[in-house]
Amino acid sequence: MTLLIDGRSAFAQRTTGWERYTRFLLQAVDPFPETLVYKAGGSSLAKRIFSDQVVLPTRSRRAHVSLFPTYPPGYMQASGGTVFIVHDLTWWKYPEMASAAGRYYYRPLANMWAHRATRLVTVSEAMAIEMRDYFNREVDVVSNVVAPVPFRSAAKRKVKPYFLAVGSVEPRKNLSGLWRAFQRSSLQRDFDLVLVGRQAWGTVPDGIRFTGPVSDEVLTALYQGAQAFFAASFYEGFGLPVGEATALGTPVYCSDIPAFREATSGLAQQYFDPTSIEAMSHAFTTAASASDRPLPHNPFTVERMRSQLAVVLKNAF
Repeated sequence: MTLLIDGRSAFAQRTTGWERYTRFLLQAVDPFPETLVYKAGGSSLAKRIFSDQVVLPTRSRRAHVSLFPTYPPGYMQASGGTVFIVHDLTWWKYPEMASAAGRYYYRPLANMWAHRATRLVTVSEAMAIEMRDYFNREVDVVSNVVAPVPFRSAAKRKVKPYFLAVGSVEPRKNLSGLWRAFQRSSLQRDFDLVLVGRQAWGTVPDGIRFTGPVSDEVLTALYQGAQAFFAASFYEGFGLPVGEATALGTPVYCSDIPAFREATSGLAQQYFDPTSIEAMSHAFTTAASASDRPLPHNPFTVERMRSQLAVVLKNAF
């Protein structure tokens, strides 16, 4: 039996949740015999479309099952089992928060394969519940992996205390609301609000210290040095940065949404209403005066992903 994996995200230069998930997926599937990994394709939309509609359908003729961990298959996918992983329902429920490519190109494909795929998969139990109701079909879970890269501490520099946020700059991350809450807290003289992530289709509020993408080692250091980690997303399928902060023992203050409760195993210092500036401002005030740090906690391992993936692939052949 031969497995084809659309591995383009794993070899992309950017490191959002999709890319990290696919990289761990390739580790989890490594012992599987006769695995073909498609790595090329290019980053432009035109090159991605050519890969979707021409290259991958041709390659899939050599496989018994094709696995798509980020982008949906093309219209002419060859016969054989198809495993399609949907990370969240943004394209369906919140299209105004998605990119133009997501709304007009990927959503129609994803909608077709959400119903047609041999196995439909998602990245968290919270999202599986939502998807089963939305698509009226069985949904498997292959959990995200949380694995912060260890950082060897160097000589400490004296820096201004800071709160940390991590994520792509896009509307559903609610960065403008987070910044307004930080301003209302009147903590700017004593703390910075630092944002790490990719500039996507949103706007970075003036005043936030935006670093852009950083290396995994630097990101771990930023988690460990932060007074607290904040995530104010309106909607997520999992919330990898929230899981990473929890795994490193950084105090977490985040939106009260199902995905974040799962990613933190219910251990966040505080869950708040992301539509309430007052509630988020109060969370900043609470975090500023807190001195205790929680114990690290992380159930989201590669071994867990590997065991879940093995069941999905067995049922797809």
